[in-house]
Amino acid sequence: MHPDLIPLDALWRLDREMDAIRAAAQKLNTDIETARSALVVSTTERDTLSAATKERAEAERILSRKLDRYTSHRERAQRLMDAGTNYASALRQHEQCSEIIDEIELEILELMEQQEVSDARSAELAVQIARETTITDDLVARRADERPDLEVRFGELEAARPGKLAAVAFGYRAPYARLRRQGTPALSAFTGKHCGHCHLEAAPQIHIDCRTERRVHACRGCGAYLQAPAEAEE
Repeated sequence: MHPDLIPLDALWRLDREMDAIRAAAQKLNTDIETARSALVVSTTERDTLSAATKERAEAERILSRKLDRYTSHRERAQRLMDAGTNYASALRQHEQCSEIIDEIELEILELMEQQEVSDARSAELAVQIARETTITDDLVARRADERPDLEVRFGELEAARPGKLAAVAFGYRAPYARLRRQGTPALSAFTGKHCGHCHLEAAPQIHIDCRTERRVHACRGCGAYLQAPAEAEE
């Protein structure tokens, strides 16, 4: 590697490690927020089902009282029919009560079927919420465990960076900053005749210069500083 590129390579390695720490911390935070969001969705659905269960229970109580009342009316009509008293009127009342009772029983049956579906989903949600709670708690515990070491290492790198930057020749600093903004690596090893990053072919003389460390060349495509493959492996 050309001597001018050695401090640039050191700075790039430091910045990559800082990037990795930032990415690891961000990913953990994102995972926690995702897990919490999923838990909120599940608990909200559970609470909605619970509220609907209470509403159905109240509706069923009202229908049951109504059923008892019309059942009582029908039984009284049946007794009048059996006694032969006001038979036509009693028959009409009996038929009307029977129709209403059938409708009420159908409504109660529908409520019971809805509750069965709700109970099944509630059971699924209980398992799901327990799992999501465990995932969230584990992620939070992991962050609490890993954050101190990450912060210490990041602080060390942050403190070392000014010195690494100062060691880089002034003429390389602006191009390096541009490469960082572009997300392009500072150095790129040849892959055959091509830049290992953007795959643009380089002239034979550039290969020779990089291999012999005679001159520094930046890739005409991506701007990364070119180096021989053996140097990248080291």
